[in-house]
Amino acid sequence: MATAFPVATEAAEPVNSVSVQEYGQIAADGLVTLSGTYRCIDEAESGSVFIATNITQNGTSSQSIGGTEAVCDGLEHPWTNSGRPSTQPTDVAAFAAGPAQVEVRMLTFRTAGGWLPLPHFLVDQESPVTLVSTP
Repeated sequence: MATAFPVATEAAEPVNSVSVQEYGQIAADGLVTLSGTYRCIDEAESGSVFIATNITQNGTSSQSIGGTEAVCDGLEHPWTNSGRPSTQPTDVAAFAAGPAQVEVRMLTFRTAGGWLPLPHFLVDQESPVTLVSTP
């Protein structure tokens, strides 16, 4: 005798998520461009939501590669962040073509009992990428 089980027919509730393309670009002048996709639910009560990226390579310190303001409507959207990592006079080139590690964060700013907004991380993940030279 077959037993019937209820089947969920409602769509799953959208969740905050972010992904990084496996390849990033590095231009001859050091400009790094990273991209991926994100999905976020409406965070209207907490203000704007941003996609921020940091990159490390060969044990270098983490450096910011820009940010993108997110549209939080539950749909998947592309993001692209570009930046030129800072270098100190004693540094060799900050980044080069090859493997790197990217930390991507979806964040908003919230005031917690005071007047100073502090970052609130909705998603925080690390992903390996390969930087590819572009002309």
